[in-house]
This record gives sequence, structure tokens and C-alpha cells, in this order.
Amino acid sequence: MKTTLEFISDLKAKTGLDSDYAISKELGVTRNAISLYRTGKAFMGDETAMKVAKILDIDPGYVVACVHAEREKIPAVKAMWKHTAQALYGLAAVLAVVAILPFVSLPDSGLIPAVSAFDNNGYYALLNIHYANTIRAN
Repeated sequence: MKTTLEFISDLKAKTGLDSDYAISKELGVTRNAISLYRTGKAFMGDETAMKVAKILDIDPGYVVACVHAEREKIPAVKAMWKHTAQALYGLAAVLAVVAILPFVSLPDSGLIPAVSAFDNNGYYALLNIHYANTIRAN
């Protein structure tokens, strides 16, 4: 799970903006707000977290969940937000893998039929990849 400071660092790296003032203008908050984020005296609101996610091209739910976990004081609620952030991060990883599957070439062995709702245009079911790995292992 990422912290507000890590998101701000990622913003700086991605945008090339080198000052808190520039980051504050990009996010539509005051420079003082960025300073308060850095010291842990304030946390991003949901709208700002969504702007961060858009700029970083990541799931807004993940950023919002991370911010909620960071600012929550009740341990059980904090744990719930951490769990939600981790689940959303894992979901994003799965979706990234699924997004590249059409571009992965598998060996043409005849044992691995293409299963697709898209008329066999290169979309393979994850089950077939597991099946192919099982055959290779034996």
C-alpha cells in the first residue's frame, strides 16, 4: 500500500514537476496543503486522490483506499481500508496481465485450442495457459 508521500513522489517523477507549488497547481490544491500532506497533518480528499490516480494512470479506487487507510484512526477500519487497497492493487495486476494476453504468443502445438468469444483473434483463456504449463512440466 502506498502513502501520500509516495504518490506525491510518483507525481513529481511522472510529470517532471519539481516543486510543491507546481504539484499543488496540477492538483488544484494550495501549496500549504501539499506541505500538510508531507508532514502527515492533513490527507488528500477523495477528489484529489482521484486526480492523482488520473495523472498516474492507476486505479482511482486504489489511491482512494490508500488515502483512507492512511488517515483512519480506528484500527479495524484502517485494516479494512488496507485490505481494500491491497485487493484493488492485486486486481489491477490481474487486469494488466489479462490486457497483454492477446499479444502473448503460445507454441502452436495443437494441444492448446484457442478459446475466445472474439472468434479466435488471439485471446486465450487463462485455463489454457495453465494447461500448457502443466503439459510442459510433464
